[in-house]
Amino acid sequence: MFGFLPYGPFNKRGAFAQALIAKCEEIASKPKGISHETAAAAATTGLTAIQSMRDLGRLPASGGQVLVTGASGGVGSISVGVANKLNASVTAVGSGMGLEIARRLGAASVLDRTQADLPGNIHEQFDVVFDAAAAFRWRKWRGTLKTGGAFVTTLPSFAFAVDKAASLFARTRVHFVNVKSRPADLELLAGWLEEGLEVPLATSIPVRDLAKGLAQLQKAGGRISVRVADGF
Repeated sequence: MFGFLPYGPFNKRGAFAQALIAKCEEIASKPKGISHETAAAAATTGLTAIQSMRDLGRLPASGGQVLVTGASGGVGSISVGVANKLNASVTAVGSGMGLEIARRLGAASVLDRTQADLPGNIHEQFDVVFDAAAAFRWRKWRGTLKTGGAFVTTLPSFAFAVDKAASLFARTRVHFVNVKSRPADLELLAGWLEEGLEVPLATSIPVRDLAKGLAQLQKAGGRISVRVADGF
Protein backbone atom coordinates (compact mmCIF):
# COMPACT_ATOMS: atom_id res chain seq x y z
CA MET A 1 0.00 0.00 0.00
CA PHE A 2 1.04 3.62 -0.42
CA GLY A 3 -0.45 7.03 0.25
CA PHE A 4 -0.07 10.42 1.83
CA LEU A 5 -0.79 10.42 5.56
CA PRO A 6 -1.49 13.95 6.85
CA TYR A 7 0.87 14.98 9.60
CA GLY A 8 0.96 17.86 12.05
CA PRO A 9 1.07 18.80 15.71
CA PHE A 10 -2.56 17.84 16.33
CA ASN A 11 -3.09 14.49 14.60
CA LYS A 12 -0.44 12.52 16.55
CA ARG A 13 0.56 10.53 13.46
CA GLY A 14 4.22 10.35 14.44
CA ALA A 15 6.95 9.67 11.93
CA PHE A 16 9.39 6.94 10.79
CA ALA A 17 7.32 4.21 12.44
CA GLN A 18 7.68 0.50 11.57
CA ALA A 19 3.89 0.10 11.73
CA LEU A 20 0.91 2.44 11.68
CA ILE A 21 -2.83 2.55 11.26
CA ALA A 22 -4.19 4.14 8.08
CA LYS A 23 -7.73 4.82 6.89
CA CYS A 24 -8.76 2.83 3.82
CA GLU A 25 -9.84 6.04 2.10
CA GLU A 26 -6.31 7.46 2.41
CA ILE A 27 -4.32 4.66 0.73
CA ALA A 28 -4.19 2.56 -2.43
CA SER A 29 -2.32 -0.46 -3.72
CA LYS A 30 1.38 0.10 -4.30
CA PRO A 31 2.22 0.28 -8.03
CA LYS A 32 3.42 -3.02 -9.47
CA GLY A 33 7.10 -3.20 -10.31
CA ILE A 34 7.89 -0.08 -8.28
CA SER A 35 10.12 -0.26 -5.22
CA HIS A 36 8.80 0.63 -1.79
CA GLU A 37 11.32 3.48 -1.68
CA THR A 38 10.04 5.00 -4.92
CA ALA A 39 6.39 4.57 -3.96
CA ALA A 40 7.01 6.21 -0.59
CA ALA A 41 8.70 9.19 -2.24
CA ALA A 42 6.02 9.52 -4.91
CA ALA A 43 2.81 9.65 -2.89
CA THR A 44 3.01 13.06 -1.19
CA THR A 45 4.85 14.81 -4.01
CA GLY A 46 2.74 13.27 -6.77
CA LEU A 47 -0.58 14.10 -5.12
CA THR A 48 0.63 17.65 -4.47
CA ALA A 49 1.45 18.07 -8.16
CA ILE A 50 -1.83 16.56 -9.40
CA GLN A 51 -4.08 18.53 -7.08
CA SER A 52 -2.18 21.78 -7.61
CA MET A 53 -2.16 21.78 -11.41
CA ARG A 54 -5.22 19.75 -12.40
CA ASP A 55 -7.64 20.75 -9.63
CA LEU A 56 -6.66 24.18 -8.33
CA GLY A 57 -4.96 25.24 -11.54
CA ARG A 58 -7.83 23.91 -13.68
CA LEU A 59 -5.36 22.84 -16.31
CA PRO A 60 -7.24 22.24 -19.59
CA ALA A 61 -7.84 18.56 -20.36
CA SER A 62 -6.26 19.11 -23.77
CA GLY A 63 -3.07 20.36 -22.10
CA GLY A 64 -1.80 23.87 -21.66
CA GLN A 65 1.23 25.84 -20.55
CA VAL A 66 2.64 25.28 -17.05
CA LEU A 67 5.53 26.95 -15.27
CA VAL A 68 7.06 25.05 -12.31
CA THR A 69 9.43 26.65 -9.81
CA GLY A 70 11.94 24.56 -7.86
CA ALA A 71 11.88 22.06 -10.69
CA SER A 72 14.73 19.95 -9.31
CA GLY A 73 13.28 19.74 -5.78
CA GLY A 74 11.12 17.01 -4.31
CA VAL A 75 7.74 18.36 -5.43
CA GLY A 76 8.99 20.33 -8.42
CA SER A 77 10.81 17.44 -10.07
CA ILE A 78 7.85 15.06 -10.12
CA SER A 79 5.61 17.99 -11.15
CA VAL A 80 7.43 18.23 -14.47
CA GLY A 81 6.51 14.63 -15.28
CA VAL A 82 2.97 14.96 -13.91
CA ALA A 83 2.36 18.06 -16.04
CA ASN A 84 3.52 16.12 -19.10
CA LYS A 85 1.11 13.32 -18.19
CA LEU A 86 -1.60 16.00 -18.07
CA ASN A 87 -0.64 16.90 -21.67
CA ALA A 88 0.91 20.22 -20.67
CA SER A 89 4.05 21.86 -21.97
CA VAL A 90 6.38 22.67 -19.06
CA THR A 91 8.69 25.59 -18.43
CA ALA A 92 10.92 24.79 -15.44
CA VAL A 93 12.60 27.31 -13.13
CA GLY A 94 15.79 26.24 -11.39
CA SER A 95 19.51 26.83 -11.26
CA GLY A 96 22.80 25.04 -11.81
CA MET A 97 22.49 21.29 -12.33
CA GLY A 98 18.79 21.60 -11.60
CA LEU A 99 18.26 22.96 -15.09
CA GLU A 100 19.72 19.81 -16.65
CA ILE A 101 17.63 17.64 -14.33
CA ALA A 102 14.48 19.48 -15.39
CA ARG A 103 15.31 18.98 -19.07
CA ARG A 104 15.89 15.27 -18.50
CA LEU A 105 12.55 14.98 -16.71
CA GLY A 106 10.72 16.43 -19.69
CA ALA A 107 10.67 20.23 -19.40
CA ALA A 108 10.21 21.86 -22.81
CA SER A 109 12.22 24.89 -21.67
CA VAL A 110 14.13 25.99 -18.57
CA LEU A 111 14.74 29.32 -16.87
CA ASP A 112 17.61 30.20 -14.55
CA ARG A 113 16.10 31.62 -11.36
CA THR A 114 19.27 33.65 -10.72
CA GLN A 115 18.56 35.89 -13.71
CA ALA A 116 18.00 39.41 -12.47
CA ASP A 117 15.23 40.15 -14.99
CA LEU A 118 13.16 37.04 -14.26
CA PRO A 119 10.25 36.97 -15.06
CA GLY A 120 10.47 40.19 -17.06
CA ASN A 121 12.17 38.37 -19.94
CA ILE A 122 9.40 35.76 -20.31
CA HIS A 123 7.13 36.15 -23.31
CA GLU A 124 5.01 33.02 -22.84
CA GLN A 125 1.62 33.06 -21.15
CA PHE A 126 0.81 30.24 -18.73
CA ASP A 127 -2.38 28.52 -17.66
CA VAL A 128 -0.74 27.61 -14.33
CA VAL A 129 2.28 28.90 -12.44
CA PHE A 130 2.98 26.22 -9.84
CA ASP A 131 5.28 27.60 -7.16
CA ALA A 132 6.41 24.19 -5.92
CA ALA A 133 9.37 25.82 -4.17
CA ALA A 134 7.12 28.28 -2.31
CA ALA A 135 9.74 30.88 -3.19
CA PHE A 136 7.77 33.49 -5.14
CA ARG A 137 4.67 35.64 -5.00
CA TRP A 138 1.71 35.92 -7.34
CA ARG A 139 2.38 39.60 -7.97
CA LYS A 140 5.77 38.68 -9.44
CA TRP A 141 4.26 36.25 -11.96
CA ARG A 142 0.78 37.67 -12.56
CA GLY A 143 1.90 39.24 -15.85
CA THR A 144 2.78 35.80 -17.24
CA LEU A 145 -0.62 34.26 -16.49
CA LYS A 146 -3.39 33.94 -19.03
CA THR A 147 -6.79 35.39 -18.16
CA GLY A 148 -8.34 32.93 -15.73
CA GLY A 149 -4.94 31.37 -15.05
CA ALA A 150 -3.81 30.33 -11.58
CA PHE A 151 -0.82 30.82 -9.32
CA VAL A 152 -0.62 27.88 -6.91
CA THR A 153 1.81 27.70 -4.00
CA THR A 154 2.63 24.98 -1.49
CA LEU A 155 2.93 27.03 1.71
CA PRO A 156 0.59 29.61 3.20
CA SER A 157 2.04 32.89 4.46
CA PHE A 158 1.04 36.46 5.20
CA ALA A 159 2.27 37.44 1.72
CA PHE A 160 0.05 34.72 0.24
CA ALA A 161 -2.96 36.12 2.12
CA VAL A 162 -2.24 39.61 0.78
CA ASP A 163 -1.93 38.28 -2.78
CA LYS A 164 -5.07 36.18 -2.39
CA ALA A 165 -7.04 39.26 -1.39
CA ALA A 166 -5.59 41.32 -4.24
CA SER A 167 -6.39 38.58 -6.77
CA LEU A 168 -10.11 38.98 -6.05
CA PHE A 169 -9.94 42.13 -8.18
CA ALA A 170 -7.76 40.60 -10.90
CA ARG A 171 -8.29 38.30 -13.87
CA THR A 172 -6.10 35.55 -12.45
CA ARG A 173 -6.41 33.34 -9.38
CA VAL A 174 -4.25 32.56 -6.32
CA HIS A 175 -4.40 29.26 -4.42
CA PHE A 176 -2.65 27.29 -1.70
CA VAL A 177 -2.73 23.51 -2.05
CA ASN A 178 -3.98 21.53 0.94
CA VAL A 179 -3.17 18.00 -0.21
CA LYS A 180 -5.71 15.21 0.29
CA SER A 181 -4.91 11.49 0.02
CA ARG A 182 -7.56 10.23 -2.39
CA PRO A 183 -7.55 6.63 -3.68
CA ALA A 184 -8.58 7.77 -7.18
CA ASP A 185 -5.61 10.13 -7.41
CA LEU A 186 -3.28 7.49 -5.95
CA GLU A 187 -4.47 4.98 -8.53
CA LEU A 188 -3.90 7.51 -11.30
CA LEU A 189 -0.41 8.19 -9.95
CA ALA A 190 0.28 4.45 -9.63
CA GLY A 191 -0.57 3.95 -13.29
CA TRP A 192 1.80 6.73 -14.31
CA LEU A 193 4.57 5.26 -12.16
CA GLU A 194 4.08 1.87 -13.83
CA GLU A 195 4.34 3.66 -17.20
CA GLY A 196 7.69 5.17 -16.21
CA LEU A 197 6.95 8.46 -14.43
CA GLU A 198 10.29 9.30 -12.80
CA VAL A 199 10.62 10.08 -9.10
CA PRO A 200 14.12 11.48 -8.49
CA LEU A 201 15.57 10.17 -5.23
CA ALA A 202 18.68 11.64 -3.66
CA THR A 203 19.26 8.48 -1.65
CA SER A 204 17.64 5.73 0.40
CA ILE A 205 18.83 5.14 3.96
CA PRO A 206 18.15 2.70 6.81
CA VAL A 207 16.24 4.24 9.70
CA ARG A 208 19.27 3.81 12.00
CA ASP A 209 21.03 6.46 9.86
CA LEU A 210 18.10 8.85 10.11
CA ALA A 211 20.08 11.68 11.72
CA LYS A 212 22.62 11.63 8.90
CA GLY A 213 19.85 11.53 6.31
CA LEU A 214 18.03 14.51 7.78
CA ALA A 215 21.29 16.45 7.89
CA GLN A 216 21.86 15.66 4.22
CA LEU A 217 18.30 16.72 3.42
CA GLN A 218 18.86 20.11 5.06
CA LYS A 219 22.10 20.59 3.16
CA ALA A 220 21.28 19.33 -0.32
CA GLY A 221 17.48 18.98 -0.54
CA GLY A 222 15.85 16.46 -2.84
CA ARG A 223 13.96 13.36 -1.69
CA ILE A 224 15.23 10.75 0.75
CA SER A 225 13.50 7.44 1.42
CA VAL A 226 13.87 5.89 4.87
CA ARG A 227 13.84 2.07 5.17
CA VAL A 228 12.27 1.03 8.47
CA ALA A 229 12.12 -2.74 7.89
CA ASP A 230 15.50 -3.39 9.56
CA GLY A 231 14.59 -1.34 12.64
CA PHE A 232 16.77 0.94 14.70
